[in-house]
Amino acid sequence: MTGHRLRYPNLICVQLSRTAWVPLERCEVVQGQFYRKTLTPDQTGHMIEFSRLRPDIRLQNIRNGLQVLGYSNSTCLQEFGITVDPNPMTIAGRMLPTPTLIYGKNTIIQPRNGQWNMKDKTLYKPAIVQGCAIIIYDGRFTPEAELHLKQSLFSVSRMLGIQGIPSDPPVLRKNATGGQYWNHLKELATMHKNVKGTMPNLIVVIMPDLASEDIYVRIKNAGDIKTGVATQCLKAGKCARGSEEYYANVCLKINAKLGGTNFILKPEIIPLLTDPTAPSIVMGASLTHPGPGQSIRPSHATVVGCVDSKNSKYIAVSRAQSCRLEMVKGMADMVADVLKKSIQYRKEMENNPNYVPQRVLFYRDGLSEAQLSECKNFEMPEIFSESPLFTFLISPQD
Repeated sequence: MTGHRLRYPNLICVQLSRTAWVPLERCEVVQGQFYRKTLTPDQTGHMIEFSRLRPDIRLQNIRNGLQVLGYSNSTCLQEFGITVDPNPMTIAGRMLPTPTLIYGKNTIIQPRNGQWNMKDKTLYKPAIVQGCAIIIYDGRFTPEAELHLKQSLFSVSRMLGIQGIPSDPPVLRKNATGGQYWNHLKELATMHKNVKGTMPNLIVVIMPDLASEDIYVRIKNAGDIKTGVATQCLKAGKCARGSEEYYANVCLKINAKLGGTNFILKPEIIPLLTDPTAPSIVMGASLTHPGPGQSIRPSHATVVGCVDSKNSKYIAVSRAQSCRLEMVKGMADMVADVLKKSIQYRKEMENNPNYVPQRVLFYRDGLSEAQLSECKNFEMPEIFSESPLFTFLISPQD
């Protein structure tokens, strides 16, 4: 672009590629373009709410969306002879049998229509809360909402079998904009020790409804990494009016974070995994890439695996690697790490010093057909070196 005098030569430029920069005043944004960047928290919230709708309602909304998109009036599609059928495709499917669940007191549940609740049930192995405290980052969270939170956590946790959440835990109110989350958690832990005599192992964090993802990440970093205390984040609006069912779901998360077991699968329905004569372990691997437009951030590879004989407790090993690298780098080391921790758990927690997995069922997620051969040549040889009998299952990309 030459021969054009700029009115605002000191303004920023728009980067179109690594080597192409265009002055802002010479750019024009064409309407109706597909947005490929990371969604805002508000947009993400709308997307999540849509995903929670019943399938029939989602289908009807998709049908209505065809009118908004206006495919039938698109001159571009008409010129190429493309038409969009307003009727969805019909394909044959297979409904898998519903798994049988076992809760506390040997209660057996057969879920129906893909859903069930915790009414009149207790957890298979409830955790013990050694100490609980609450920190509130929402200035509009009223004393009435705080009382409702305390009473609900206390009553519902006891109903499910979780012991240790008091009816009146220590509460600290802070401003979320300061960014001193680590100091806040340390202050709250000290307050709990002064009042209760022990350090807490659970901190419930009340976040503003419009809190950014960055606040959540910082709180988790302060709790999980810096202080070593489990945190349970709740949106202020939801917990202020939360029902018994809502708090039951919260307690399920708390129980898992503190080492409890919510339920297990009935052993008879998974004989391959529960056969004591040939111990098995379920593992899986996946890659998470940075969002659109974030080319300098690393990708993260994760391997998970079950550690207990009930196939209900899983651990994860995660490592950073080159951005958008589709193969897991260092797969053998991560698989070996999970296997060692599984053996250690069986020995220390289940008193089984002779446990060594003889079969591994491994799920690999997110590969395209073009990447299957690369996975076979790059990842599989590393994994197979760690087990005498390995079953490798690939879940391809849509």
